[in-house]
Amino acid sequence: MSYILGLATGDEKPALTFVVPLKDEEATIAALFGGIALEAIKVTKQWEVIFIDDGSTDSSWAVIEKLAGENQEHIKAVRFRHNAGKAA
Repeated sequence: MSYILGLATGDEKPALTFVVPLKDEEATIAALFGGIALEAIKVTKQWEVIFIDDGSTDSSWAVIEKLAGENQEHIKAVRFRHNAGKAA
């Protein structure tokens, strides 16, 4: 089973999409998103980050939820309950 944050609601499609797979990265997610945001806004206003939480056992999902609440237009996320690995 998985959870999804930030389903698309508008007709406007992002010009840039960053897909970020992660597992147990709670300490680095906010800084990574901040860096992406700084560079993405130089290129376009229509950008998004899709976080794929691959079964983290730390607080990664809580960090993603907090960031998504503050940046709804730019963050989408999928959470897998168990680690699926690269191939899956």
